[in-house]
Amino acid sequence: MEVGPGARADELAARFREWWNHYDTDTSEVIRRYKRDWKPPNRGVRTFVSGPVTRRVELLLDDRPLTFDQFYRALRTCDQMDLEWEVFHPERGSYIAAIRRRQALLLGEPRWRDLEPASQRKLNGSLKWWGLIGQMNRGETWRAVRDRQTEIQRILKRVRAARDDEAFPDVAVKAMKELTAKHVQRGTTTLLLTLACPDRLLSVNGPSEKALGELSGIDASDLEEPEGYGSLLRWLYDQPWYADGPPTDGKLLPIWDFRAALVDAFVYEDK
Repeated sequence: MEVGPGARADELAARFREWWNHYDTDTSEVIRRYKRDWKPPNRGVRTFVSGPVTRRVELLLDDRPLTFDQFYRALRTCDQMDLEWEVFHPERGSYIAAIRRRQALLLGEPRWRDLEPASQRKLNGSLKWWGLIGQMNRGETWRAVRDRQTEIQRILKRVRAARDDEAFPDVAVKAMKELTAKHVQRGTTTLLLTLACPDRLLSVNGPSEKALGELSGIDASDLEEPEGYGSLLRWLYDQPWYADGPPTDGKLLPIWDFRAALVDAFVYEDK
């Protein structure tokens, strides 16, 4: 159809309206899916398996990855899927930096209550990206932790020294019960344990329990209970990528040493 200069394209407009009204399409749903699938930086993200990934937890579903190298590559994909935080950077805004620095504060000699306010906020996770893998910044929770430093450190150091064998989940469950008996909330107990043993323990909290339930098949409401947490750890240790190592590439050793805690990069959902 040709339209000369200054002419109205009434026929074209009528044809467009005919096509538009012919198809029964929920345009709001189409637009929602478009925004979900193409919102940067997700555009074009693909994993080592076929198909698009719209949620980070999908990178660990369906028996994938199988090797530690695939787990590492999946973590690299997580870096591409979020602008708010990183996984690997050793100094800034990353899981690696947050875990390493908070662990040093958690297991160090200085009294937590005597730390300067900024350092206390780093330890409890309320300062910027320091809260990766979990926060304990509610006043009552932080006071319960801060005021029991000696007892908490004793429990954590005992867990760190425990043998890495099939009985280890029971050691973690016992420690979790001891910590909750000291008025520490269950989510915070798993955070403390994970900071102490990032190679063997997982942090469980509100933003992560749904996806952890999807991965493990354990009801999300059970995951912060000691027995449910023990079952979650047994699921973790059964994953082929978890036991596939340590890596021969020295650059990957920090990832190996934090591999359990880094599962949070896949399961943290802020909605």
